[in-house]
Amino acid sequence: MNHESNIAAKWPHRFEIICNKIFQILGPEANLSQRAIADFLGTYQSKVRLWSGGQLPSAVDLETIARKCGISPTWLLTGQGEPEGRTIPDDAPRADWAAQYPVIMQAWKKYAAENKLPMSELQFAKEAGITHGKHQAWKKGQRPSSDDLEKLASVFGLHPDWLLLGMGDPRTGMDGKKAARPQKIELPESAQHLTAYQQELPPVPPLQAAMGAGKLPVMGLAPCSVQGWETGRRMAVDVERLAGLGPDAFAVLPIGDSMEPEGIREGMVCYCDPDRAPEEGDAVYVEADGRATIKIWSGDSPERAGMIRLTGWLPKRNGGKVFHVDVAKESITIIAPCVFVKRRA
Repeated sequence: MNHESNIAAKWPHRFEIICNKIFQILGPEANLSQRAIADFLGTYQSKVRLWSGGQLPSAVDLETIARKCGISPTWLLTGQGEPEGRTIPDDAPRADWAAQYPVIMQAWKKYAAENKLPMSELQFAKEAGITHGKHQAWKKGQRPSSDDLEKLASVFGLHPDWLLLGMGDPRTGMDGKKAARPQKIELPESAQHLTAYQQELPPVPPLQAAMGAGKLPVMGLAPCSVQGWETGRRMAVDVERLAGLGPDAFAVLPIGDSMEPEGIREGMVCYCDPDRAPEEGDAVYVEADGRATIKIWSGDSPERAGMIRLTGWLPKRNGGKVFHVDVAKESITIIAPCVFVKRRA
């Protein structure tokens, strides 16, 4: 199934409305800046900068926007209805993907039966407009991206209240009414054969696809602070491949200023090579449970079996205390030493 992303195409306009809403909440004396927006949402200013440039927030960040701003999840994901929604208390439970996934698969089985489709995982991925690999990540606990939540709402009739906030009924949301589905965008007859052709192609791993063009994929944003993790996902940009990197090398954009002692500043391109083994003291990119970060590799945790230790920078900000985090080895999907850093062109 080909699904045109409504949220991706309309995000710049929606973000402008979101900013206006935040400034209304803050009042006329508020400083109208990206820093003010970031402080209100409890996030990084660099994220706000990217959102203002057209990048979609993660589902976690979009959920925060909906909750703190009182904006309708239906409007956020599908563009249907009005922006005004409900302000959700800070202590209200957040969406739980582990509990949502089985419900979505039940909706899929009903959809497959009604449309006389093979009840397979490959068919589910095709109907949802995702790759089979992405579905496998969902099964393992990785929450879908914002545009993928929109696809689930559109294709399977699941309510954005439930998908984004984890609140209300899966079909009727918090108000007991089914959400209107976005209008289907019809392709001109001359272009319909292209969509059919693309559907028949097997998914191409993004790393291999980028290699063929002499490019490296940029795998999203990686916060450097110990507490900071970001959803690791492929961005719609590439960078030039450098000589000497392994076949699965990729690039990331670091967030934050804590890595400046290593010469890594926010906005630079950090080249990572998972074909190299990390050594103690290396800056490494790590993905675990679908989230990404850049930290100092400290090897096995000395206190907890089956865990590796990641350490942060700039202890002087914390009274000389060095922060670290232990991560279960079985949850790690990528470990890649950062081997080269350059300014973005």
